[in-house]
Amino acid sequence: MNFLQRVQGLFQSTNYNMDPAQNPYFDPYNNTPGYYQGNGDTFHENPLQWNGQPQMIPNYQLSDTNENYHNVSFDQFQFLGENYYTSFDENDQGSNNKRALEYYDDDDINFVPNAAKRQRLSEPSIQYAMKKSSDYANPMRKALDLLFESEITADGWEKIDNRIKYHISIRGVTYYQWGSSVEITKESAAETALKSLAGFKLQQISWPPQLLPFRLEQPFADSIEILVKSKFNELMRNNVQYKAHKVLSGIVMTNGMSVNDATVVAVGTGTKCFADKLKDKNGRVLHDMHAEVLVRRSFVCFLYRELLSMLEMKPSIFVMSGKEIQLKAEVKFHLYVNTIPCGDARVFSLKGCAQLKKMARQGTLRTKKIGGTDNLSETNAQRIKSMSCSDKMARWNILGLQGAALSKYIKPIYLESIVLGSSYVPFHLHRAMFGRLEKSPVANLNSTDGYRLNTPKFESTFVMEISNFASCEDYGVCWSMGRGAEIIDLNTGLKKNGKASQVSRSAFRYMFHDIDEKLTHWSAEGIEKYNEVKKMFYDALKAQNFGAWDTKLN
Repeated sequence: MNFLQRVQGLFQSTNYNMDPAQNPYFDPYNNTPGYYQGNGDTFHENPLQWNGQPQMIPNYQLSDTNENYHNVSFDQFQFLGENYYTSFDENDQGSNNKRALEYYDDDDINFVPNAAKRQRLSEPSIQYAMKKSSDYANPMRKALDLLFESEITADGWEKIDNRIKYHISIRGVTYYQWGSSVEITKESAAETALKSLAGFKLQQISWPPQLLPFRLEQPFADSIEILVKSKFNELMRNNVQYKAHKVLSGIVMTNGMSVNDATVVAVGTGTKCFADKLKDKNGRVLHDMHAEVLVRRSFVCFLYRELLSMLEMKPSIFVMSGKEIQLKAEVKFHLYVNTIPCGDARVFSLKGCAQLKKMARQGTLRTKKIGGTDNLSETNAQRIKSMSCSDKMARWNILGLQGAALSKYIKPIYLESIVLGSSYVPFHLHRAMFGRLEKSPVANLNSTDGYRLNTPKFESTFVMEISNFASCEDYGVCWSMGRGAEIIDLNTGLKKNGKASQVSRSAFRYMFHDIDEKLTHWSAEGIEKYNEVKKMFYDALKAQNFGAWDTKLN
């Protein structure tokens, strides 16, 4: 019995209206995948599922091609312009044939069940890859949980004729898989869902042996991402229209290296920056609105408020020790960015543009371009005088995150780790963040003022973004703990209402004066030391022919 005969035998007793106008691919009322049967009174979700009733595949064409794969017989047919393969086990007779019509796509004939393909008609905003090697026992299911745990509505298995049939439902689509054990079948079903819902791919990230001491533990990195994304979703609950983003960044505070009581203290999104002529002398306009920069500025706001809390005898991360203000010993900070920072870390991690990479020098300082991020393919893009995020993050690993003004009161505050949410090359990230300074004089900094070459551990998340299809957004977000989220107009550098942001230079001046009025006896030696180390940093870059930092911006 061939495939066409089986289909006709299964469906011959059912009346279907195959007119596309009356038998739409999506329910026009709620955009649910499915079709209408007969006179249109009955709507069926997931049209390839059996669900106790024989159901027809709309707009299908059968071919005479048969495929064999792992001793399973496949019949090929075309569905909405794509090739699929339906499996049929000749040993499955009688009632066992009354199950979902399982179908496979051309990608190695990987099992894609039921109506999952419907989701691909609406391209996902993000595509993902998963690391080939993993610290997790069930990596596929772990990846699925990281992406879609809150959307899983059904999950289970049953034993039929000594075989395991596993099912999992996500976004109204049920994925099936058969296997010899629960664990294996559960893992296969998770892989099926990932490939359908997330443009899922496997990707290898190679770590040179000499960099392994800098590698962050995978579960910790994944926890940091979950915390930041959860906080961002919470902040955007009532501002969904501003949620779209290409780059998301956050800073997480932990007690030691435990995530049990971790707290997100700053969040930022954005990708744009302005030319110098658009900068205002009063410091009201934000010049660089890349997410990494906005989240660091939001973090500075957090530090100002924590200092005020300490001075007002309220709970704070700071303590007064004699004549010094110190950060509590176990307080650590971790940076998350969902993509590779622009500049040196990104240029050599991107695929393609081999000739430009060959011409470019690793470690060189780079500036941003108007209206967006560094891009190798746009060699003639107009450049502006704002250093790349890779270069700014290297500076943070010498001078700290707190900036010059706060250095009057506190010692430098460094990142304990950096977590990326995308694929990257460890060798290039290491060089961009601090490796290019390891043989310079600043590597020997060990002053009583706390300055040193900081060497944070780093790692990407287990599930990584490989393509973000979000349109270039017009609005960004910045938030720090203790304040509400601000919506930033990325075309003006001001808040949506036209006022200056809480992370602008003008706002920082008010915060500084508020602290300074309460600590009148403090000298400016801290700022002087900050500027001294900053000059050492600039000199070190220039001495190694990495370029000159544009000091006009400071």
